[in-house]
Amino acid sequence: MKRKIGIVMLCLLLLCGCAGKTNRLSEAYEVFGAKPSELSRIEVIRQSTMERRRAEKTDDLKKILRVFSKMEQLPDVRPDPAAFESSYVVQFFGPDGEQLLTASYAGADGGACLAAGGRLYAVKPVKMDALWDSLSCEAVPAAAENPLGLTYLELSQDNLSARWGTDTVLGYLRALTEKTAAVDAVERKADASSPEGYVITGAGDGTQTYDLADGCEFWVRGASDGIVCRVSFEDFRTYLDSAEGALWTFYLQNGEIAAAEEAFAP
Repeated sequence: MKRKIGIVMLCLLLLCGCAGKTNRLSEAYEVFGAKPSELSRIEVIRQSTMERRRAEKTDDLKKILRVFSKMEQLPDVRPDPAAFESSYVVQFFGPDGEQLLTASYAGADGGACLAAGGRLYAVKPVKMDALWDSLSCEAVPAAAENPLGLTYLELSQDNLSARWGTDTVLGYLRALTEKTAAVDAVERKADASSPEGYVITGAGDGTQTYDLADGCEFWVRGASDGIVCRVSFEDFRTYLDSAEGALWTFYLQNGEIAAAEEAFAP
C-alpha cells in the first residue's frame, strides 16, 4: 500500500513539474519581463502603414510588456519568416535611453514568428493589432527614416553571426545577379592617424564571384543608428543605386553567400 501511495505521489510530482514548465521568451530576454520603471520608452513601428508609436506613459508600457512577457515560443515548430507578413518592429530602450533590444513580429492566421537577439522563433500568435490600437501615444509617420520607400522585412540590432556564423568576407559588391555576386574582398585595419579610425587595404586585388544561397538575405542600414534592415532582392538592388562605395559583410555557408549585410562605417 505504501509503495502504491509512493508511486502515485511521484506521478503527481512529475505532472506538476511538467505543468510548471514554460516556453515564455521572457526567460531568454529579460527586457520582456521588465517593469515600466526600468525603461524610458518602447517604440512600436507598424510596417503596413510605416507609422511609429513612442510609448512613454506607464499604462502604455505596461500594455506592451504584458504582451511580450507572456509570448511563448513553439520549440517544435521551425520558424519560417517568409510564410508571414512582417507586421511590427518593437524597440526597447533603457532608463538612460540606450537601446536594449529590437524585436520583429510577423503573424498570420494560425502562426507567427518573432526575430530577436539574432534568432528566429516560431511563437503563438498575439493580438498585435489590438495592442497597437490600444496605445494612447500618437502614431506618427516613420517613412522619413526610409526615403527610398523600401519594405523592411525585419529589423535587428544584433550581429548576424549569431544566425549565419563567422565565415565572412568583407568587400565591395561589384556586380549582382539573381544567382551570383561579384565581390572585391578587402581588409579594414585600425589606424589612429586616419579620420575614420581605420584604413581599407586590398581593394582592386581581384574580384571573386560567389553563388547566392537559396533564401539569401540582404540587410541594409537606414532605420536608425545601430539597426540593420532585411529587404527583398528587388529592394536591395534599388538600395544599391544609392549606396555606391558601401562596404558589405558577406556571410558564407558551404562556399555560398547566405547573407549580405551593409558594414558599419563610423
